[in-house]
Amino acid sequence: MIGLPKIQDAELEGKVVLVRVDHNVVKKGKIDDPYRIERSKKTVEYIRGHHGFPVLMTHIGRPKDEKTGNISIDEEDSIRPVVEYLEQKWGCKVLVPEIDQAMISPKGIPRLEAGAQRAVESLKDGQADIVYLNNTRWYTGEEDKEGSARSQLTSDFSALADVFVNDAFGSHQAHASTFWIAKELPSFAGFLLQEEIEKLYALIHIKGSARPFLAIVAGEKISTKIGALSALRKNADHLLLGGLPLNAVLAAKYNVAIHDVSPEEVEVAQRLLDEDKAEKKLLIPDSVVVSQVPCSKDNKRTEGSYQKVTLTYGMDGKDIGFVYDVHPDSFASPAIRDSIAHASAIFTNAVMGFDKAGFAEGTRALYGLISQADGKQYFGGGDTLKALQKYAPELYRKAVDTPERFTLFTGGGTILSGFESHGVEGMKVIQALMESKKKFSL
Repeated sequence: MIGLPKIQDAELEGKVVLVRVDHNVVKKGKIDDPYRIERSKKTVEYIRGHHGFPVLMTHIGRPKDEKTGNISIDEEDSIRPVVEYLEQKWGCKVLVPEIDQAMISPKGIPRLEAGAQRAVESLKDGQADIVYLNNTRWYTGEEDKEGSARSQLTSDFSALADVFVNDAFGSHQAHASTFWIAKELPSFAGFLLQEEIEKLYALIHIKGSARPFLAIVAGEKISTKIGALSALRKNADHLLLGGLPLNAVLAAKYNVAIHDVSPEEVEVAQRLLDEDKAEKKLLIPDSVVVSQVPCSKDNKRTEGSYQKVTLTYGMDGKDIGFVYDVHPDSFASPAIRDSIAHASAIFTNAVMGFDKAGFAEGTRALYGLISQADGKQYFGGGDTLKALQKYAPELYRKAVDTPERFTLFTGGGTILSGFESHGVEGMKVIQALMESKKKFSL
């Protein structure tokens, strides 16, 4: 992106550099995939190589209860596994500020602990290689929308450092650690952020020999993705749907009732279908795995209660129950198989079924077809990368080892937002970097 302030332009020698990374790779106290950690290594090594003092921060999990606003300070959401990884794999000595237990309230930690400043002084004295702050979402002000707690945390962050570097492509929300801090310090884009923005723009403006371009999207409810889906449908030669967006489209297309799909979502899906009437770019798997009984409260799959249903016209008004996965038979469709086989570029942000409850057959079938494709491939988002590693490990290893043909984006939501706005200029975290460039004459 033209004009983005880059870390290469920053004066780092002798400076404390606060770096927002996306190391949200811990699940139940263990690292599930270190890929995003390794992708940040180039930026951290650059800072150290230019005699700066790196202070890292990331969010881990979702410790905030959206209903009560309470924040759980739980060891399962700690950055400790990441710190241990950096010490063992990178050979770095890492300091983590100790939390003052007396400061913790039901709403989280009200401000940065005093130990953070002491840790930075130790870093500057050569007693450590990196300081790693605690989970940013443990702090009351990280996602605060009212202002006072956010202002306090932002002030504490800015008092800690001389320079801010955003290297968290997957964290595009305007939080204290991504957006507000960039208004207080000279701010720059790290190498990961630069590289993924460049690849995103290449994908948005794909043309010529890079086509046909196939986009595959699944996951969250269609109401949260409709702008991106509309943009992708226009930009791609074909758009293959799965997950909850597919459920809404099936309900609209065949006029059937699908549990957990609201009338509002059906209306949104119908708009997408109407947009596609002439061009017919949508690829809609119509064989699905259903049940009249929902999964258990702990998202456990009960064997024997699921069946394949192939939707057809003439089923108007039928209640087909809960749709949990795309049946593998859907991927025998010539239209789907040909679009994958003949694509020169494929973007996949998709886990086709309800993976948490063990519905993986559709995802396995999709990834099996993708693994046979010859074109360039782009995978986006933490859930997609986890599923790829889990269900198609050989393809995942090939993707990691062959960056000239494969791109593993660290943020699926950021990619979809980029398609929707046809770039990243509209994202608040990017705007903050650009405003910092003007404010501090970078």
